[in-house]
Amino acid sequence: MKERSTLVLSLALLGGLAAGSYWLAEQARLGDAAQRARRHEPDYFVDRFALTRMDENGRGRYSISADRVVHYPDDDSTEMTQPRLVSLAAERARVSMRAERGHISSDGVEVLLSGNVEIHRAPSGKDAETTLRSPSLLVLPEQDIARTSEPVEMLRGGSRMAARGLEFDNGKRLTQLNPQHLAGARVHATFEPKSHAATAAAKTTR
Repeated sequence: MKERSTLVLSLALLGGLAAGSYWLAEQARLGDAAQRARRHEPDYFVDRFALTRMDENGRGRYSISADRVVHYPDDDSTEMTQPRLVSLAAERARVSMRAERGHISSDGVEVLLSGNVEIHRAPSGKDAETTLRSPSLLVLPEQDIARTSEPVEMLRGGSRMAARGLEFDNGKRLTQLNPQHLAGARVHATFEPKSHAATAAAKTTR
């Protein structure tokens, strides 16, 4: 009877020790996670990241890839190194974007590209090939829209234009450069598909 009581007591002590050890380990884990969140430290990263967004019919809408993706739990944001975005909708011209860095918002709605941003729109029908360059660009992938208030350089066909600010809507096939003072002239340019009645509009006020 005495030996049985001793065995039961020993098992109880071992069980209590195991439970206490688990509780301490769990508290340490939660504490480390909380500290990482306060310090804006990453909780995971992925090298050679690639993601394709599909539509309701299983066709590709757009893809996002990067050399490295790092996630931060404190604000649920994602940072990308050498990001690349490509629109895949078959009914629209192929548009690709690349930059040195990228930031994806916590809800995944916005992608901010920065550092030598370049947009390339492939020729489509009567629309000429277009290349745009800017220091930064805000992209709304679901809407196929991009915009910036930074300086922009545009090369389209044989023409070139510089401006400050851009609204790029691939769905509407519209590229609008915002006004900028250049050499004393205020320039506003809007380029539309050649199928429109007005193929291009440019207004200059001195």
